[in-house]
Amino acid sequence: MLDNFKRIKKISDMAEGEKAYIQLGGLVSDEHGRLWLNLEGKVSTKGGSVITPVIKRTGKRKYDFEIDNNNAYTPYSVESEILKNDSSCICLDDFFEVGLKADIEIKKAESIKEKLSPLYNIFLNDEILNQVLINTNIPEITRGEKPVFSGVILYGEGGTGKTSLQKAIGGVYKNCGAIAEELNVASMSEKFIGSLGNNLDKKIGEINKESEKRNVPAFIFLDEATSLVMSRETHNSSSADYYQEAVDVLKKYISNYPNLVFSITTNAMPDIYDDTLVREGRLLPVLIPLPGMVEKTKMWEFFLDKYEIIKNLDKSCYQKLAEISSEEKGSFISEFAKGYIPGKKLEEETRLSNTSSILDSLSKGVYASIEKVKEKINFDIIFADLEKAVSKGRKRNRLKNQIGFKRFEAV
Repeated sequence: MLDNFKRIKKISDMAEGEKAYIQLGGLVSDEHGRLWLNLEGKVSTKGGSVITPVIKRTGKRKYDFEIDNNNAYTPYSVESEILKNDSSCICLDDFFEVGLKADIEIKKAESIKEKLSPLYNIFLNDEILNQVLINTNIPEITRGEKPVFSGVILYGEGGTGKTSLQKAIGGVYKNCGAIAEELNVASMSEKFIGSLGNNLDKKIGEINKESEKRNVPAFIFLDEATSLVMSRETHNSSSADYYQEAVDVLKKYISNYPNLVFSITTNAMPDIYDDTLVREGRLLPVLIPLPGMVEKTKMWEFFLDKYEIIKNLDKSCYQKLAEISSEEKGSFISEFAKGYIPGKKLEEETRLSNTSSILDSLSKGVYASIEKVKEKINFDIIFADLEKAVSKGRKRNRLKNQIGFKRFEAV
């Protein structure tokens, strides 16, 4: 009994490098559900459940601890104001708690590289991408600092990756413990004047309330929301009032709530935007162009690897694929790679069944394994298949142009 008692000590008395289990009372929660470490609490060599997580002293400073709090739980709750005023308590869950987080390593917090991982399949000119990341506060979010800028309007023709970029930024926010929420304009629209504005106001208000409650920034993004960036003069008379109320809601929140960061995508050019949305201190319009040769070369290397088509080709091979697809949008490359193996599998099955019909092949029960299909794929085959796909696509585009479809041109 005495030996077991001696194994229990205060958390603050742990030696550097020592590992133990936090005992009841060593962790408490506040009214926001955040976990706090009580340095006056006890540790023991026995434990290992969700209420007795592992703790390790990593240095000699007061807050040098590493804590596995991924699944930690405590039945004890104390008001946050009391905990903040207690020098022996450290907030573990609040990513933006001022001061103490700089000195404590928590396993729950992933590395910066992992936090930024959603952006690794975004292929943009560095100058443009830097501009977007700065104005959506990615450097601040990854460092646990408060936002500086209000956000962006991403414009350009379809298929340039605007939507993917927004979602990737939202992924970084979530990885950093912040809030990311996509708002769908269509789902909030009703036939009555004021309904879109009211629904938008309600939703942003809820996000802002959650942001303030958790003391973390919120990234709010709207995809293909041209109607919400247009000035009243550029709307037709019948819809001007309907959309203007929604635009006014955006103006109410943008820059007036520093914890909220906005991103809106549109195919429209800046000359029709509401001036008050893009004035200094509000949203920065950023043109997202079609990817150039450098970006397309990187895309081919990335997507051929991602969909396990072929790996470790010579750089010149990826460049050749980029040259063939020089007039295609970035979405073409990702879609080609995504459907390539399934397409080759069906092609092999129809060949084995001596038919050109997928339906006939399926009805005969012919099956080709993915592994066997991949064994036959090499760069020359991919190159030839890409030439065919590009040729078909260009024929479709010529037909569209003949019947009235027009290509977006940035000026």
